[in-house]
Amino acid sequence: MNDKTFFKTACSTIIVLLLLSGCNKDVDNGLITSIHMRDKFNQTADTFVSGDNEINMTLSIKNDSTSTKTLSFSDNYQYDFLIIDGAGTEIWKWSTTGLALVNIATSFDLGPTDIQTITYTWNQQIDTNATLIPAGSYTLEARFIGYDPAAQTTLTILP
Repeated sequence: MNDKTFFKTACSTIIVLLLLSGCNKDVDNGLITSIHMRDKFNQTADTFVSGDNEINMTLSIKNDSTSTKTLSFSDNYQYDFLIIDGAGTEIWKWSTTGLALVNIATSFDLGPTDIQTITYTWNQQIDTNATLIPAGSYTLEARFIGYDPAAQTTLTILP
């Protein structure tokens, strides 16, 4: 192989790797995650009034490969939702709100193009004292535990 052929091959490989790194899917496992929010009227929304309504959060994971995938978990803790402020501080986390862990392994299969969906309705309270989330701009992050990538979207709370 001459230097010119080697250089072309190396450049082509780098370009392919750069293109793959921008995809919204984990190349290793073929899974794509997404998060959506709806208001109390079941309308898609990303802006809510503080304390005025509940937020319905839907986390989905899609098998974007041609083979069945089995997602396995060491217990019933399969997914989580987090609210993060602009400074990167975790404001609220679903799994700390009284999740009763059962140490029984769980799993589910996703066939090619299958989608698994989890919906949680959040009342905008960030602690056990019923403190409402303050007005501001946040990131809603959701994930299936142990499987990347996490899904993220912007959440705005108005006064």
